[in-house]
Amino acid sequence: MRGILRFPRLDTVLMVESFIKEHDGELKKRNLWESLPKKMMYQTFCVIIDYLVYSRKVSIDSEGKIGWIYYPDSAMILPSEIRFADDTLRETFYKLENGDPSEKELFKFINQAMDNIEKNAFCGIQIPKKQIPKEYTKKYGSANLWKYDLPNAWRLIYTIRSGKPFVVSLVLEWMTHKEYERKFNY
Repeated sequence: MRGILRFPRLDTVLMVESFIKEHDGELKKRNLWESLPKKMMYQTFCVIIDYLVYSRKVSIDSEGKIGWIYYPDSAMILPSEIRFADDTLRETFYKLENGDPSEKELFKFINQAMDNIEKNAFCGIQIPKKQIPKEYTKKYGSANLWKYDLPNAWRLIYTIRSGKPFVVSLVLEWMTHKEYERKFNY
């Protein structure tokens, strides 16, 4: 906790939460701070945003816009629309369906995972920010990454992007557990 000059008061945190809910996915961090109804130090605002991201109440999309993702009434169930990161990945996925028996099985596993993610974007396991390889940030602009454990030690990697009128779960790739450990430095 060194370096933090001021900790925010509860009423200030609640004011920021309320403002983010009203302007869900519309503003970037700096614009959000400048638009708040009550002024505060930028450092204090950053502490609040860090807390809200850490507690999974907000997410920051690839454009840097902040969206509200915490819905306790639905017990952290967030339906989403599934999309592939690019057409090549989509084509590779559908080729699995007509491949050898192990590829057909992988197709079935990934398809089931995507059905589950579509029902609840939070059904995977969030990858800690410090573990996210820089290539994902550069290539996809991903501020968050999630993994879905598939049978036979396969991993599906996806990101959650908030926006109006729906949330998108973007499938980035799948890999074996060994490839996952190597890529994410485990």
